[in-house]
Amino acid sequence: MKGNIEQFISTTSSKTTKDLQEVLSQLEQPSNSGRPRTLLVEGSPESVLLKEISYLDPAVQEMKSLECLVCHFYNQDKEAESHLLQDGGKSVTILLDGYDELPANLRQNSFIARLLQRKVLPASIIVVSSRPHASTRLRDNATCRIEILGFSEEDQIHFIQLSLKGEEKISHFNKYLTTHPTISTLCFVPFNMTILMFLYEHATLPTRSTDLYTLFICLTVCRHLAKSGILLEEEVTDLTGLPQPYNDIIKQFSKFAFKALNKNQLIFSLAEIKEHCPAITDHPNGLGLLQAVEYVGLMSKSRSFNFVHFSVQEFLAAYYITIVTPDEEYSILKDFYFWSDILYNTFNFYTALTSGQHPSFKRFLRDEITIDDIFREHKLQRLRFYRIFQEAGDNSTCEIIERTFTDKEVSLMSTTLSPNNLEDLAKLLTCSSCRNWKELDLNGCHIQDYGLRLLHQNVHHTDITIEELRLANNDLTSSSDSSLSEIIITCKVKWLDIGNNRSVGETPHFTTMLSYSSCPIERLDMYHNNYSSTQWAMELFSSLKENKTVQELDISATNISDDVCGVICEMLPVNKTLKDLWIYSNPITVQASRLILDALKDNHTIEKLWLPHYPEDVTMEITSLQQAINDKRRRQGCDIKLEIEFGTF
Repeated sequence: MKGNIEQFISTTSSKTTKDLQEVLSQLEQPSNSGRPRTLLVEGSPESVLLKEISYLDPAVQEMKSLECLVCHFYNQDKEAESHLLQDGGKSVTILLDGYDELPANLRQNSFIARLLQRKVLPASIIVVSSRPHASTRLRDNATCRIEILGFSEEDQIHFIQLSLKGEEKISHFNKYLTTHPTISTLCFVPFNMTILMFLYEHATLPTRSTDLYTLFICLTVCRHLAKSGILLEEEVTDLTGLPQPYNDIIKQFSKFAFKALNKNQLIFSLAEIKEHCPAITDHPNGLGLLQAVEYVGLMSKSRSFNFVHFSVQEFLAAYYITIVTPDEEYSILKDFYFWSDILYNTFNFYTALTSGQHPSFKRFLRDEITIDDIFREHKLQRLRFYRIFQEAGDNSTCEIIERTFTDKEVSLMSTTLSPNNLEDLAKLLTCSSCRNWKELDLNGCHIQDYGLRLLHQNVHHTDITIEELRLANNDLTSSSDSSLSEIIITCKVKWLDIGNNRSVGETPHFTTMLSYSSCPIERLDMYHNNYSSTQWAMELFSSLKENKTVQELDISATNISDDVCGVICEMLPVNKTLKDLWIYSNPITVQASRLILDALKDNHTIEKLWLPHYPEDVTMEITSLQQAINDKRRRQGCDIKLEIEFGTF
């Protein structure tokens, strides 16, 4: 399947190379503040994006190898190196791909650390990619940050069409995704989509997320052996089914994966592999599960190895825990189970591989965790407990944990939520016996677009409802609009608070959703967001002409101006549901407010209107117009009075 991702990147309509070039051009400008020019790229697949950046350089496109590229830049000009040092790397862009794969000690003391600390080449542009869990310390020093959200649903459709030729295959695969929602939630990760295409062509499709990696690893091993002239007599769908000596190789390899992961080591030398996996002999690439990376320096070459994907290392580490002695298994669970972020996904794989039925696991739960612990622990740990007990099939304990979230409300306000935390939260929401949640409060949880996308992927196509969804004071942008709109429709959200983010709710994905007959929103808070123009507000009020549900709307301090007032005036006589409208702390002139009040003469539903602060004489004039509107309403038999307040945010 090599090349499919690259083919997709080069043809997809949702690619944003133009936007990317604009970001890079801004980085190339001298910094007025004197800050280093650093672009932080987070999410998945960040490596694909960095490859795209490198291909923007014509010299990179023409070169056949890294060695040729180095020679191109340095051998043509023998003084290049001295010039580079003299100007501090001002003309150089450095791409650092996979900061999260850098061992912890090298993040503190290495050439890479000195680069990021600007002790080396301080004037260069640095583009560094990382998974979010490892990049927290980089964010404060980044000039700007990009989140990679992976494949949207449109991207997935396009990728399937590129990979599977023929309408019958495409239809069959789409039906498979529809009937296996746990698999479809993984498809926003390009690597997972590539695995599924691989399995579709060569093996049975998985029914569980863990089976995705089980089948992929087994098939990869079998294909590697076949290329070496070794054909197995029976199909292998489980790692324990591998014949000798390959079973021993996998066991040693899995132990190596676990111990390396525990040290946060993701890159290895050939000597390390042979030391820890003596049975590997003629298969130094780990039966096809490792890939070699050659580094070409000015004077020498070197080679390192890493797993074909980080998830493969996590899976093998989990497999190792399932095959050790019961006492060793218990010791690992006790030492690492709940408290290791590095091994988070490993233990999710472990629980799924064993269905939570290993005696060591049950002993661990019985000895180490009591109901009192669950009540005493922080809510994030409770979510983690819930996921573990749910995977283990302990429904009675899950029900006890559910009851700790009283009144069907989950409040995590002002708690920093990692992507792992959000996956645990989604497990509680979708697997608990409660299907109707009154409130989900994620106010001030430092949620970014990638995190909201994860939440969307997990609750999509479920039957749960969330009456109140609070997402204020996070770091969401318009990139979240598609996911947010899907959550609103799927979970039938009645009250949505997205105030004080960056630009969430700005695109037609969101505003068009408001005109759907299925739109459930009754209260919408969008205050104090940093929108790029007032076009979003014009589209918002246009959609409210068709909306039949929104009763309260707060767009205070969103920098809307008189340009929007014409659309507001068109909406007010038509809309029959809006009761409260907050538009204060906006640069709306007195004349525009007069036009809005004039439009209210033909509106009988607005009960409260918040306008910007005006001088006392203007306030008195508007109060007089308010009285005239109420008099007209009374004469027409309407007993709803209009109240007007003035203020600032």
